[in-house]
Amino acid sequence: MVYLTSFNNMPLKTPIPPNFLFGTAVHSGQLKNNPRYRQILQEEFNLLIPENALKCGWVCQDPNTYNFQAADRIVEFAQQYHQAVRGHVLCWHMGYAPWMKKLTALELEKVLRDYIFTTVERYKGQCYAWDVISSQPKPC
Repeated sequence: MVYLTSFNNMPLKTPIPPNFLFGTAVHSGQLKNNPRYRQILQEEFNLLIPENALKCGWVCQDPNTYNFQAADRIVEFAQQYHQAVRGHVLCWHMGYAPWMKKLTALELEKVLRDYIFTTVERYKGQCYAWDVISSQPKPC
């Protein structure tokens, strides 16, 4: 893994212009297990974007079950270091759990609607913006 860090001894997140957000996608496993990764996130960025941790297939691996541990880890880290979080991406055509692919269009719509409302409510006030649908699912 290659790490791009400070330029001219200035952190990459140095705000030019003021209030400019400079971020990166965050891999929750690296955040949990890699101290150097955490250090770079803390020092170089003021915006964190969950890479997969908010995708419905990641959170809803089983029907009627939500696992927000990975997303919670990212949000908690961001709050600890006063970083913004962009809620990315709740629904992505390649990010559905295998069990979701067996649903009818109407069933999938209900599952996704419940997931979206549950997730946005859970992180209300903690994400400054949301990418809700990246690619529309194909009708079943």
